[in-house]
Amino acid sequence: MEGGFALRSRQRRPANYFETIGAELLQGRFFNADHRYGSQRVAIVSESYVRINLKGDSALGRNAGDPGDRRNPKFIVGVIKDIAGAPTEDKRNLAVVYTPLAQHRREFAGDNPAMHLIVRTTNEPERIQAPIRNAMRELDPAQPEPVFTTVERALAETVAPRKYTLVLLGVFAFLAATLAVVGLYSVLAYLVAERTREIGIRIAIGANPARVSRMVLGQGLRLTLIGIAVGSILSLAAVRVLRAWMYEMSVYDAPTFVAVSLLLVIVALVASWLPARRASRVDPVQALRAE
Repeated sequence: MEGGFALRSRQRRPANYFETIGAELLQGRFFNADHRYGSQRVAIVSESYVRINLKGDSALGRNAGDPGDRRNPKFIVGVIKDIAGAPTEDKRNLAVVYTPLAQHRREFAGDNPAMHLIVRTTNEPERIQAPIRNAMRELDPAQPEPVFTTVERALAETVAPRKYTLVLLGVFAFLAATLAVVGLYSVLAYLVAERTREIGIRIAIGANPARVSRMVLGQGLRLTLIGIAVGSILSLAAVRVLRAWMYEMSVYDAPTFVAVSLLLVIVALVASWLPARRASRVDPVQALRAE
């Protein structure tokens, strides 16, 4: 609520949750003061609700309540863009139905559940805590002392366990990438070094050293590309398991796949070129004598 709770109360403007959180209206309208207890029950739904439950059809005027309860329908008056909150493993949790609290007044007349007051401000959050606390005391002195937090802090606490897990996964992924690079370089360098005599003999019988080096580079690169192709296919299959952890990220992250592939190609070229270059400088006579 822009300017704080007390300011909005003095102006007697109806509280607007969607305006406060900056929700984007896609169809219809928001709730207004006419939506009170005893009036026709209404609802606002998210775009995921329309896509999942209404199969993408027009939502306005449809019933968002229990299909079996025809006596108390909730007619949809608006559709808003999905509101991203904490990461969720179930995308169906984004299919949300919002109803005005005023239409449920009698249902909360007894044992009131815990409720949250959301305030939008351009000031520092700490500066508006005292006015909000005083306004709540004026409305109901029996209310317990409110506990303040920010949306950022609440989300951070929600995702903290998942963030810790992702940090561990990142560390292990870095170690795995390091082992892959070191292993690829070592294996290719060893294979090329084992062919030192062969390279010397090829040069001794008239092969061009530069051409021999290109041949070795091509063979090493060919093996690497085959490994990258197989690894990419397996990664695309395995990454589906991590879909729930990739919040607001594409599951098929093309830049990452390309960057890792290029890194492996560069390592393969270096691992093949250095031993081939040394082997091409071997004296052909010594290579023939060794044979």
